[in-house]
Amino acid sequence: MSHYTKKAEEYAESAAKLLDETTRQAAPPPERWDQIRAVQAQAQIYATLGLRDQLHDLQAK
Repeated sequence: MSHYTKKAEEYAESAAKLLDETTRQAAPPPERWDQIRAVQAQAQIYATLGLRDQLHDLQAK
């Protein structure tokens, strides 16, 4: 597992936790949704970089 894939998993777990906490609130602040989207975007970026690394590794073989 590449460094990027591990980071993607960490960001995804963080986003899931934030989402769970936010949906339990009666009236979450709008900034909270922006924070969740930002963390989800980070997870997607790192997942993409992890896949890129895996493809490069496969091409090298």
